Amino acid sequence: MNLSERIRSCLSAPKTAADVNSMIGGNIALIRGCIQTMVKVGLLERIGDAKPYRYRVARPLKQKLRGYEKVMATSKAQQIRDWLKAHGPATNAQVSQGVSMKPKASSKTLCDMRKRGYVSRSEDGYFAFLADPEPVQGMSEDERREANRINNKRKRDRAKNAALKSVKRIPDKMTISMPKPVNVKVKTQSVDEWLKEGNKIDRSPTPSRFERLTHDEIVAGARRGFGGYQTPQARRFSQCG
Repeated sequence: MNLSERIRSCLSAPKTAADVNSMIGGNIALIRGCIQTMVKVGLLERIGDAKPYRYRVARPLKQKLRGYEKVMATSKAQQIRDWLKAHGPATNAQVSQGVSMKPKASSKTLCDMRKRGYVSRSEDGYFAFLADPEPVQGMSEDERREANRINNKRKRDRAKNAALKSVKRIPDKMTISMPKPVNVKVKTQSVDEWLKEGNKIDRSPTPSRFERLTHDEIVAGARRGFGGYQTPQARRFSQCG
């Protein structure tokens, strides 16, 4: 029988840690530490508002659990709901003391359970138990087989894609490889360099722009070039003359 079992065997009625130590002997500090651990996981319940606290058995130990699983067997929310079931409406301070939890952690858990509809809160700040969450339904055998089939297929697809990426693909004979375009930089030339290479500059006369024409050139050009039709600009210049 380990220390935890020896302690619980002494708690047929509420007792303090000192009472348990007088019954089973041993290190009082080790006994206190073991009691506090059992309170945290919900095996023991702490009674009293001030030291020395008394302790009693809250629930039996699940034999299948081992090691760290004992600590995680009962969640904080479940511990609070179980405590509220046994003691009725209570404030956050009372709940945190009853389940040996820090007030900030118990307040956060109570608020979350209130949003989910598991506990209620009165105007004077008392929380009361309403309901436990619905049990999680496990997958059936057919659903489990289908999930395993999908997972195995995904693993095979990932392995196949990884193998294809690792193999260097040989280009097909019908594949035409086009060279990448190369940007050719054209060197600029001066006029002297252009002439030295034997090139010539075209100096043929070009028609003057309209702004540079005289009045007579505009009138003569309008009559000659448009077959009697005069542009508005030519008509305006002819009227001015």
